[in-house]
Amino acid sequence: MQCPRFVLIGRDGVVNRRLGSGFVRSWSQFEFLPRAVEALRLLAKHGFQTIVISREEGLALGLMNEAELQALTSRFLLEVALSGGHILQVLSCAHPRESDCGCLAPLPGLLQLAIAEHSIETGEAYVICDSVADLEAASSSRCRARWFFGTISPKKLSLLRMG
Repeated sequence: MQCPRFVLIGRDGVVNRRLGSGFVRSWSQFEFLPRAVEALRLLAKHGFQTIVISREEGLALGLMNEAELQALTSRFLLEVALSGGHILQVLSCAHPRESDCGCLAPLPGLLQLAIAEHSIETGEAYVICDSVADLEAASSSRCRARWFFGTISPKKLSLLRMG
């Protein structure tokens, strides 16, 4: 019996467009990136279990509440499912950036939580992300990382090449 294959994927900047200096707080602000829904459908079609990892600092800052986050997440999951994709789980961190939280990249807390909860073989898991910090978290979790170039800046690219 083959072990399930897992993809751990960032939400903002990989699945949906990041807001300039703000946080996605409602469905009206959520915009799928081109081909993201199709990619999620193909992952499901090819047997990958997809877990979405999301930083919800807007919740920590009081810019949204739990009910609003749940509504946003439910709609996101529905839209993916209606297009033939499947998200196994969404893991979120709602700690403020300046906290000592181990969830937030470059620390691998949320990745390690997903690995533990689903008995993931890390050498067989992929992390799809859009930041150097996320790559560091994936590396320290011993997952295979893939950089999504949708929102990359030349400065981020030079940091990646140096590392």
